Amino acid sequence: MRRMLIEECYAVSLHRVLAAHRRGRMMPFVAGFSLQSTRPSLQLRLDDGIQDICLLSTPHNFRGTRWYLRCECGARVFTLYRSLKSSKYRCRRCHALRYRSENLSRLGRLEHRATQLARRIGGTLLREPTRPKGMRHATFLHRRETVDRLNMRALAHRLR
Repeated sequence: MRRMLIEECYAVSLHRVLAAHRRGRMMPFVAGFSLQSTRPSLQLRLDDGIQDICLLSTPHNFRGTRWYLRCECGARVFTLYRSLKSSKYRCRRCHALRYRSENLSRLGRLEHRATQLARRIGGTLLREPTRPKGMRHATFLHRRETVDRLNMRALAHRLR
């Protein structure tokens, strides 16, 4: 059986919910949000009802508080996920989720990294990168050399 990937799931990030709340907005899947009550909670809309998620706080090192979502397994997390097979939001461990990059081979990781860097400097596998506006010439040259080096390593690995 193939394990589900995080990229294939719906995610609720507490950071995004708090940012939207500070701006006076509510996300479409959020039914309710309360930090002031004796039991702070977040209510999420589901297909078959509403899921109530408990919020925990700890004192922050400098000032204020840091908020966490509490999963049904008791874990303190910042993000909860809902897979396409499940009807509830739970943590990554409960759903046994993995990142796509965890399944890549050594060659796949090299190619993925080269593609990411090439995209960052304005190129693709088929198009030569041109220096983005505002990027220093030395930075562009360094990143371009890094992309070429990664591509050469991937090619050498493929030829072995």
